[in-house]
This record gives sequence, structure tokens and C-alpha cells, in this order.
Amino acid sequence: ILMYSIIFALHSISQSNFPLIVDSPLGRMDTKHVHNLAQKFFPSISSQIILLSHDREVVGESLDLLKNNINHTYLIRKSDVPKVITGYFE
Repeated sequence: ILMYSIIFALHSISQSNFPLIVDSPLGRMDTKHVHNLAQKFFPSISSQIILLSHDREVVGESLDLLKNNINHTYLIRKSDVPKVITGYFE
């Protein structure tokens, strides 16, 4: 939450629409914070956000909350060819 607060403050001060890359965006967050991030923070902070998650993090209700704001999804595989495919753990 502290990291997201800092990003929000920097965004507010600079008034720039910079891209944001977040690794493990919902890691160890409770339901209330997941809802707030998905419904309020991510849509308001930038027009380009790249979320890097694993197969157990952004799933179920969390994924449903974010779906309206997701433009593309990709799966990056460690050893298979091709390494990057369209989709999200499907």
C-alpha cells in the first residue's frame, strides 16, 4: 500500500500520464484493498499499466474486477516456444 501511495503522490504532483509497471500487483493484499486498486487506483493512475502476475494472483474475483480495464493479456513461458503467447493462464 505504501508503494501505491507513493506512486499516486508522484502522479498527482507531476500531473504526467507515465506508464507504470507493477510486479505482483495484488500480493498479500486483503479483499478491500484489491477492490480499491482494481476499481479506483489502476484506472485513474495511468492509461498504460503493465501488471506482471503469476497464475494464482490475479484470478477469480480479482481478475473480474480488472477485466474492464485490460486491453491485452500475454503469457510468458520460461522454456517453451513461443515464449510469449496471447492469453492469460488459459
